[in-house]
Amino acid sequence: GGDGADATPAGGETSALVAAAERRASELSSQLSEAKAQAASSAALSESTNERAAAAEAALAKAEARAAKAEADLQDLAGAYNALEQASFEREAAARSERSSSTAAPPSGGKWYDEGQLDVQIATAKEEAANAARAEAEEEMGDLLVCLGQEEAKVERLREALAERGMTEEQVDEMLCDIGADEEEEDDEEDDEEEES
Repeated sequence: GGDGADATPAGGETSALVAAAERRASELSSQLSEAKAQAASSAALSESTNERAAAAEAALAKAEARAAKAEADLQDLAGAYNALEQASFEREAAARSERSSSTAAPPSGGKWYDEGQLDVQIATAKEEAANAARAEAEEEMGDLLVCLGQEEAKVERLREALAERGMTEEQVDEMLCDIGADEEEEDDEEDDEEEES
């Protein structure tokens, strides 16, 4: 009987050990699953990172290609501008050379002008100058005649007024002569003052 009592606790201990082993196995299994999941996640993350890195490298390569193309286009544009500037400079130099050569030597006839045409131009200029001088003289003469007529009218009215006051023609003429002499003296004095100044 005593052996049976000893066997029971031993069986219970075994069962406890088995249960503990099963729990441990379950825990290990759970930890293994978690480790696998973490490994899969890390692999996916690494793959995503690699894809992003590849995409970034591709974008960088495209940007470098565009930069290289832009630099090449800029160099082509600079070359075209230099060529255009050189062509413009050459055309300007050629035009300047033509102008200098055209003014450096006379035409084939040896004269810069047509003598007949020059004579006609000189005669025309003389005639125009003479006509202008004649017109100006006629205008001045007309002004003088108008002034003279006005003065004569004033003198005539003065004669009539003096005659009405009883002065004879001889007295009026004498007075007018005195007035004319006084005016001439005043004009001479003004001329002398202008010369002195």
